[in-house]
Amino acid sequence: MKILVTGATGLLGSTCFCSSALFPDGEVVGTYHQKTQADCLHLDLCSTYGPARLLDKINPDIVIHTAAAVNVKFCEENREVAVATNVTATAQIAKWCEENKSRLIFISSDYVFSGQKDSYSEDDPVDPLNWYGRTKAMGEEAVLREGQNVVVRVALLYKICAPVARPTFIQEIQTALEQQSTVEVDDRRVKFPVEVTEVALALSGLLNSGIKGVVHFASEKPITRYEWARQIAGHYDYRSARVVPLDAVPDPLLPVRVKLLNNRFASEFSGTKDLLTRFGNFSIGATKSTQDYAI
Repeated sequence: MKILVTGATGLLGSTCFCSSALFPDGEVVGTYHQKTQADCLHLDLCSTYGPARLLDKINPDIVIHTAAAVNVKFCEENREVAVATNVTATAQIAKWCEENKSRLIFISSDYVFSGQKDSYSEDDPVDPLNWYGRTKAMGEEAVLREGQNVVVRVALLYKICAPVARPTFIQEIQTALEQQSTVEVDDRRVKFPVEVTEVALALSGLLNSGIKGVVHFASEKPITRYEWARQIAGHYDYRSARVVPLDAVPDPLLPVRVKLLNNRFASEFSGTKDLLTRFGNFSIGATKSTQDYAI
């Protein structure tokens, strides 16, 4: 079985690509865009024929499509690029997979929802607030037009040691605490962070499953970035009092609180539950407590 991981230098993509134990029965091939990686192939999602040509070359059985334009501000200011990256390229990959009897696992986001509801199931209609969320929703639509594909919506991902192109929130707070006397962090928006290895483990279990359609993967535990930053400070022996709430008007383009329900994943795929328990002492529907987010 040949597995293609797009965005193999990103947070989730690199975890899938570098963790050979996750895919013991597969040959894993990765792609990069801006951050060169010697053992990966270059892929420009904005290239008209780039995705199809690469897929023809590799001929994968499964594509885990993690590559995307994910910065909300960038997507708002560069809408055509965001559409080309998150929608057009995704549609091309989905079409190729359908024509070649391959399976596509598309990584989407909780930003396809506005946060106006208390929680969201896999069947709730999307209602994004920003252009990034709209492009991910359009990408989902393209993926779901084909039969055996899976859309995996994830919440905020985190990892401690992450050799990727951009620093994680944990690394950003560590750096800020080293350089500043106080660190201001948002205490309004509520997140449901999930450790990236847990998502990669879930994806490895999905490969041979019969699941298709939409699946959610997020923590059950709410936390603000301010609360999280205080825990990070304490874990790394900084005074948590140095972290203070940010006094700012909320950004209308960012949802205040989006809780994804893991109902379908928990009820339909006990195999991944067993897998996650074995590798990470993690049970579906009851993820790590908030104090574990920092470590």
